[in-house]
Amino acid sequence: MIARLATDPQAFVDRQSKYPGIGTQSLLALAVGIAFSLQHVGNYVLLGEELQHVNQVIWVQTVVNLLIPFALWGVVTIGIYFIARFFEGYFPPELLFRLTGWGLAPLIGAGLVQSAGLLYALRDATPPAEPSFSAFEFQQASYNAYTDAALSEPAFLVGTVLAIPFVLYSGYLWALVVERISDVDMREALYISAVPTLVCLLWIASPLVL
Repeated sequence: MIARLATDPQAFVDRQSKYPGIGTQSLLALAVGIAFSLQHVGNYVLLGEELQHVNQVIWVQTVVNLLIPFALWGVVTIGIYFIARFFEGYFPPELLFRLTGWGLAPLIGAGLVQSAGLLYALRDATPPAEPSFSAFEFQQASYNAYTDAALSEPAFLVGTVLAIPFVLYSGYLWALVVERISDVDMREALYISAVPTLVCLLWIASPLVL
């Protein structure tokens, strides 16, 4: 199924438009969350005893990364739905939601390469210092100082750059969805999908800009 999505996406979208349900798409969203969560969960291997200083933060960051793809799925659907109105593109919201879920699949690759880049960059990083207080905000500050040291490392930058084509392919899939279920042409569909694609790119780049 995923192989067809990669090799013949137009035929895949045509076929999936006939099937109800969002079970598989939900699993894809979960897989995206897991892929991006690896950059935090991987610290269980890297940190050893120092893990106790930031254990709570890692769990919170992991849960957040698991939830973001589901929120992103909704944002992409809403964004496409309303932007398409400017191009006189109309379609059932539930069909759009169902099909945009398939566009999340390439983001699994984005999450894997970015997580791999960050963890590789952290392999020789100074472990997070023991917080002065046990309060969560102090643990967060310690963990941020630990991960921020890797953001300028070539491995993380390469991982982030390699994630970009996966995001762009998601944008292309969303454009195919718009073209398939509305009366807009492909050029207009690409314009429509550009905004949610940009949102995804900002998410990928957020460690560097926030």
